[in-house]
Amino acid sequence: MKQRIRYRHTDKIYIDLKQRGYTDDQGKIDIDDLLQLDQWHYNGTEPVEMAIDKLCIREGDRVLDVGSGIGGPSRFLARATNCNVTACELLPENHDVGVDLTRRSGMDNSVITHMCGDILTADLGEEYFDGIISIQVFFHVNNKAALFKRCFDLLKPGGAMYIEDFYRTKDINREEREVLTEFLNSTDDMATMMETRGLLEDAGFTGIEEDIPAAYHCAHVSGCFCRFSSG
Repeated sequence: MKQRIRYRHTDKIYIDLKQRGYTDDQGKIDIDDLLQLDQWHYNGTEPVEMAIDKLCIREGDRVLDVGSGIGGPSRFLARATNCNVTACELLPENHDVGVDLTRRSGMDNSVITHMCGDILTADLGEEYFDGIISIQVFFHVNNKAALFKRCFDLLKPGGAMYIEDFYRTKDINREEREVLTEFLNSTDDMATMMETRGLLEDAGFTGIEEDIPAAYHCAHVSGCFCRFSSG
């Protein structure tokens, strides 16, 4: 519930910052303080750290963060590895807050580029990415075939994608759908793991790995960490 409140009230981050003593809404923010507040997904920086490890992200790599929200994972990536991050966010209100926080934490002149747009159509330039990450975003996208193909086309040969997401473990009846929609904000076209693997392979990905912690199982959906290579 707390996560859902955060996403429906984007300015919650400013309330959190004020509680930390940041009363000036234009003032500088210590990046170490911000990183304790801006990871608006389960398990804080843990999935981002796993992405760094699984994708072997290094200084100078180009990484795309799909569905970057207010920019927490992107700033953590840049801080931890000094890689070049493109933070792509669909919702303007999230994007605007992300830009503001990146500026106020002094990271606007470093390695983060914010872009507001749909991953399926956004102009991300002509250079390819070494890695793509996405945390609890893909299950919201109905056209996963197009999404995975787009991600594959954005990667350099040998590049890889890491996602942390939910997948469906069984058919969902009407009552379950209502409960899960309230919990996750979306269950439309949520794929099974088998369906997801098929769509990834159709897009060209190989070397699909799955890591499904028991703690992520919930009702009839589960969370998973995955790494997909473009071969």
